[in-house]
Amino acid sequence: MEAAQRNEYLINSEIDAELGTLKTDLLEMEEAIEQAKDEANEALGVEAKLDRNKQFGHHLVISTKDEKTLRASDTKYIPLQTATGKHRYTTTDFQELSDDYKEISGKYEAKQNHLVEQVRSKLL
Repeated sequence: MEAAQRNEYLINSEIDAELGTLKTDLLEMEEAIEQAKDEANEALGVEAKLDRNKQFGHHLVISTKDEKTLRASDTKYIPLQTATGKHRYTTTDFQELSDDYKEISGKYEAKQNHLVEQVRSKLL
């Protein structure tokens, strides 16, 4: 109810076929990103965490201790940011997956907004 008072509405993805397809695509992208993280962890022998933000999209976060292992092992990891105790990295695969996720997510949000406006126009 609080979300409705703030004019934040979500339409169930089962209501509209296109919205449902976009939701399925988002879930598949999330699984692919999670799988890419698991593969990176296995290849490096470290425990990288998955993170997402507006600046970098999906990326790996690695501790300072594990970052030394990463630097010594492979050059396909692209450093994004170094902060106290953690380092953000990506790969070209992560960048592609993140870009695809961002595109699908944008379409999903646009469709959500369109459907919300349709519902509101019929109710008001």
